[in-house]
Amino acid sequence: MKSTIRLSVLCALILGLSGCGDESVVTADATSSDTSTTDTQVEDTGPAGPCDGKTDGDSCDDGDPCTLDDVCSAGECVGGSNDPCESDSTCQTGTCVAGEGCKYENAEDGTECSVTCFDVATCIEGDCKADAASAVVVQRPKRPESLAWKNCNAT
Repeated sequence: MKSTIRLSVLCALILGLSGCGDESVVTADATSSDTSTTDTQVEDTGPAGPCDGKTDGDSCDDGDPCTLDDVCSAGECVGGSNDPCESDSTCQTGTCVAGEGCKYENAEDGTECSVTCFDVATCIEGDCKADAASAVVVQRPKRPESLAWKNCNAT
């Protein structure tokens, strides 16, 4: 019966080290007193890249949170379009910060914005707030299923 021991693993277990130099393989035959040592070369290819095993045009992630639609090209992941960092709020402006992603800043309080069914609305702490006194009154149409009637006269 043959057993194989990798000295680097044994060294790491005993000494708590991550590596102990060249890797050697020791083989022993349980029925024989003959042992032999063979040096082997191990190629370190590094971590797998985002395009390993992919073809040109396949999607990938270049690791930059500020790019969208990244694709593989000649074995490399190439960043696509810049993230526009659009906010759901008209009272916030987004900017992409390299390595961090989208960051949003509130518009200055008092900046005009719009809210359906109100004539006057302003930004307050990043939110668009309607002036209750400016509510639009929609006259009852002949067809009450009108969207304006439903949206502005909800009960």
